[in-house]
Amino acid sequence: MKKTTKPSKSTEALDKALSFLWKIIKELFQGTIKNTIPWLWCFSWLALVNVLLYLDLEVIAFKWAGVEKLYEKAPELFFIFIYLPIAALGFIVWAIKQIKIKQELAKRLTNAFLSSKIKNYMGKVPNFISDYPVDEHTRKITLTSESIPIETFKMQKKHLEAALMIYIDEFKQDIEKGITSIQYSHIPMPEIFDYNLSNVKSKCTYVAGCTRSKIVSQSFKSSPHLLIGGQTGGGKSTLLRQIITSLYLNDDNARFQLVDLKEGLEFQTFKNIKRINVVENFGDMLLQLGKLDTELKQRMAKIKEANCKDIDAYIKKKTTEKENQLHGRANSFFGRKYIFIDEAAEIFLGGGGVKLENIQKVRKVISRIARLGRACGMHLIIATQRPDVKALDPQVKANLTSIIAFQMPNLASSMTILGNGKAAQIPIVPGRAILRSGNKLVDIQTPFLSIEEAEKLLEPHKEDDSDSKKVVEKKKVFKKKPDNFIQDKNANNSPGGI
Repeated sequence: MKKTTKPSKSTEALDKALSFLWKIIKELFQGTIKNTIPWLWCFSWLALVNVLLYLDLEVIAFKWAGVEKLYEKAPELFFIFIYLPIAALGFIVWAIKQIKIKQELAKRLTNAFLSSKIKNYMGKVPNFISDYPVDEHTRKITLTSESIPIETFKMQKKHLEAALMIYIDEFKQDIEKGITSIQYSHIPMPEIFDYNLSNVKSKCTYVAGCTRSKIVSQSFKSSPHLLIGGQTGGGKSTLLRQIITSLYLNDDNARFQLVDLKEGLEFQTFKNIKRINVVENFGDMLLQLGKLDTELKQRMAKIKEANCKDIDAYIKKKTTEKENQLHGRANSFFGRKYIFIDEAAEIFLGGGGVKLENIQKVRKVISRIARLGRACGMHLIIATQRPDVKALDPQVKANLTSIIAFQMPNLASSMTILGNGKAAQIPIVPGRAILRSGNKLVDIQTPFLSIEEAEKLLEPHKEDDSDSKKVVEKKKVFKKKPDNFIQDKNANNSPGGI
């Protein structure tokens, strides 16, 4: 029988030293890749060492140590074994600090998993792999899954937050790789974010909300349509109120069509405001959508005739031509049009004796605006509690380029609106939502604008009696012609364009 020889203490010490050196190299490599190394501090130390070297202070140090002859005989050894380690000391200290932090975090994670009973059938807890920054205020921990389902982590979220003193945003699991990740922060999301018009920097722009560290704005120029989903009480109405107010006050040329078939309750604030038309029943909505459809066709025809790709190129071209001075109403006609539809299910599902053919007409026009509206400056904003196939036409939904999802009642609803289950995990905080723009998901706290504050901001824009009389007289002269109608021999001037 062969005797197994234990490694000597010197071998063990060497292995530990090499292992620790490898950890330092790994930290420096990851820090370089993720740009987390404090370059200024490290290079400041390096500069100081070089200044000392330039002043020949190392010669004084060697004389003081009594080894000046060794330095004179082998200056290259001094460079390799003394200068390089001292010069790199800033980087080395940073790397060692990161190793210590991760060791402490790994220990805390193990204790947290044991106390919250996150372990597999063999009693094994997840092992720590890495911890790195996602952005300025958010980090991600990566762990081995150890065959523990992600639902187990989610059930113990509150316990883990308390044990680790962090705020957890989400859990993700890669079953093939056998890893679980936890995205977290040390800064809590604000529970209220007060509306401020000064945060809106330009036309066509609104504030979607704020994250832990910054205000997130969206532009209808880059993302022309918006879907807002969420159950009652989540914050949809407040978000609609502040978006309409922001767009209205920042663009004197913009016009608004607000559709609310729940007796107009959500849009009461905007009644009798210039440039805003509120529709409260299916018949009026059918008429207004017919006008919008006609206007869409007229705008497209004019943009094509001018050989322009979109409304911005058209207006830019016309401002350099004499024609624009002669027909000053052109810019007014081509002002952006925002169509807000609250609770799309009331429209797409019909009910109340609405004919199926009329529902199909409405679907067709809304779909056309969703497909062609970007080029001619007509934007759809649709809000709904249930964004499923029955309540929202799939073709329309496919063209709604941005999504703001408030808390959803279940996983199926969240999957429908976002394509994942995150909306079902949103905490019960009024105004808390997830913004989806392209493939990017951002947790936000949407701005709070009270009805009273909105009314105060819009008060100077209310129509008085003289304005109402002018509108009535105008209707008598131009009976059913669309708003901002422009005479055009080549355009179809019929108002019922459905």
